[in-house]
Amino acid sequence: YLTASPATAHITTPTTPTLYSSVSSLPSFSTQVGVPSMPDSFLVSGQYLITDINITSPSQFDISLNYASGYTSSVNLTPISGTVAPTWIYARYNPGSSGLHTGNITMSSAGALPINIGASGNAIVAGSLPPLFNLCSGHYQFTNWAASSAGGTYPNNMRFHRFNAQDPTISAQDTANYILAYNLTSGTRINGLDANGISFLNISTAGNLGAAVIGLNATGRKDITINYLAGLISQTDNNRVYNLRLQYRIANGSWTDIPSLADYTSLGKTPGHDTTYTGIVLPTACDNQPTLYLRWMYYRVGSGSGTRPSIRLDEVHISSTAINIPLSDVQSVPSSEAVSIPSSVTGAINTVADGMQVWSFTITDGGAMSDADLFDTHVQSLTLKQGTANTVSDFTTIIGAIALFQGNTKIADGVVNTNTVLFTSLNLIIPDDGSATYDIRLSLATSGNLIDNSNIQFKLENSDITTSGDCNSSGFTSFSIVSDGTMNFINVLASKLVFTYVPISVTENQSFALIIAARDNYGNTDKSARNIILSLGTPGSGILSSNSGLGPKPMLNGIISWNDLQYNAVETFQVIALDNTGLQNDTLIQCLPDCVAPTTSPSITATQEWGCLGLIKWSAGNGSARMVVMRKNTSVSDLPINGTSYNYSTNYGTSGTELGSGYVVYVGNEDSILVGNLTNSFVYHIAVFELDCSPNLYLMTPSISTVTISSDCNAIEDWNENDLWIFYPNPATDGYIYFTSSSRVSVYDSFGRLIIKSDYTDHIYTTGWASGIYILENDNGRRFKLIIP
Repeated sequence: YLTASPATAHITTPTTPTLYSSVSSLPSFSTQVGVPSMPDSFLVSGQYLITDINITSPSQFDISLNYASGYTSSVNLTPISGTVAPTWIYARYNPGSSGLHTGNITMSSAGALPINIGASGNAIVAGSLPPLFNLCSGHYQFTNWAASSAGGTYPNNMRFHRFNAQDPTISAQDTANYILAYNLTSGTRINGLDANGISFLNISTAGNLGAAVIGLNATGRKDITINYLAGLISQTDNNRVYNLRLQYRIANGSWTDIPSLADYTSLGKTPGHDTTYTGIVLPTACDNQPTLYLRWMYYRVGSGSGTRPSIRLDEVHISSTAINIPLSDVQSVPSSEAVSIPSSVTGAINTVADGMQVWSFTITDGGAMSDADLFDTHVQSLTLKQGTANTVSDFTTIIGAIALFQGNTKIADGVVNTNTVLFTSLNLIIPDDGSATYDIRLSLATSGNLIDNSNIQFKLENSDITTSGDCNSSGFTSFSIVSDGTMNFINVLASKLVFTYVPISVTENQSFALIIAARDNYGNTDKSARNIILSLGTPGSGILSSNSGLGPKPMLNGIISWNDLQYNAVETFQVIALDNTGLQNDTLIQCLPDCVAPTTSPSITATQEWGCLGLIKWSAGNGSARMVVMRKNTSVSDLPINGTSYNYSTNYGTSGTELGSGYVVYVGNEDSILVGNLTNSFVYHIAVFELDCSPNLYLMTPSISTVTISSDCNAIEDWNENDLWIFYPNPATDGYIYFTSSSRVSVYDSFGRLIIKSDYTDHIYTTGWASGIYILENDNGRRFKLIIP
């Protein structure tokens, strides 16, 4: 156009906003419902723009400026000087429902003609994915699936899928779970083979199997390693070939082959053939993935016809290692042990005032450096073992209680075993890159099994600590620590002297032994050096002597013995033991005369006399006295014991005179006795023992006899109130016995000896008579039994 004179010409360039796209439509997408497809891309640009380019996606589709992330429904591009340089736009199909979806990706900017880019996709329903097995919890394994398992159930962390095609190829997509029974014998099926795993078999009807899918959580894990077995169950003509292929998938990504891993194929195989795959390590892209899937796909290869082979899967084992190098360690705290542990340190341990500290150690997360795992160290349990300097063979005999502390806070009691101490359920938390110190306190047992000067040494190694798992806690590097082997010695502190051997009795002027130990109140022996002196106490009128001397003599390991002590008086005497620290004890000992056992036994006779009395006579052996034992109907089998005094009574069966099943009827140096209280029609067995040096009672093998009491033994009569001549009282308790009429009377003692023969009298004086049975005979020849209590 022209302006005023002088005329000037103005030329203008067109400035209409214009948009450009490298494509008018995108290739059709295909994926499973809820699984985004792989992205496709196109270039956009613009010029003479006065506003941003706005790009929007239709329903079921997303767009982004970045291939891997940032997908949304709208993107804006801002022009610079009216221009948007060529820019890549990424589009993907992300269906929320099944079926075909179409629409346009629209580009618009003010004043510019909009551009529509066609987008389409086909969404299919997929089989459900299994729950994830956390590899931090250990190794995964599948080794068995029962034929009786119900349809719609699956092995742990596994699902079985069907596909969208008959005789599916490797590119087929899963559409549903397998929900039929596992023991079918016809039709397309997955069979449970019990200890042999599972098998796949397609037939011409609905032959759209299949895959076994395992879900994994590989957070914090690397070197994910798989072992499995594949084998051929059945095949007839070998024309229609099926393979079994292992693939992986990260989250919602695509199923991906494992490089260099060959399929298991039915081609050329015969039923029963197996192949074991070992050491298959997944690509590093699978490491540290929170969602990871593996699948073994049973699929058709080639176009051959014929029956379809059945292929099995078994012995699936999946292992892994922690990504982070374990760096946490434990160090012993120097001089944290006790120099010695007194035997008086006993009882429960509840506070730091109880027991004694015997060791401390420090746990350091990351090993005194900043570790990369960003985890705290979580200790769940630890086990103390015996160190090489330990001299206690059995912890249970010396440890009464043991506990773990942090500062003044008690953490846990330990369980004491023969060679270990176990602390469990600890939940110790050492913060990331931090440290914490823990103390061991113990008390000693009171069972009397402590060995003075023995040493307790503990050992702790990385294998003795368990954490809450590699995915929750830092791990421990290799370490081995011990408590100081020159510390923690058990110190038994004697509180008394104990006579550990004292003879029941000793013989006058004959050597005897004593053994004395220095012990605490629990019976533990104190091995400390000390000297002992023996002396005679009260009672004691004789002389206590020893060829080696009565001391002071040194103890050896807390014990001292004398083997040559003598005493020269027949009596009970006291021996006193005193050590150089003031500990003292005493014991009483009986000293017996120097006796010689008899060598000649008595001879014996026994007869029934004067009614129901037994007359026992003997000729003495070469001892100083005799013991007579009787037993009704049975031989005397219970023998007297040397050194024992026995009560006796000539009245058989008197309480307190028992010897086993018999009765002692006499002890003394007479040569005969009369025994009363015998029952007619019984046989009484008699044993006479020769003895010497009473009460030491060195006994010979007894002389044996019997006496039979006849059924007619009334010649000796008991008192009867109807008798014309009687005496009273009987038993005689007043010092006199009286007769109802005067008579001449003869009195015999229990040995048959005549002790009184009176003229006519109406009483007899009995004061001073020995207790026992007496026989009264009047002038009419009647005999009566008199008892003097």
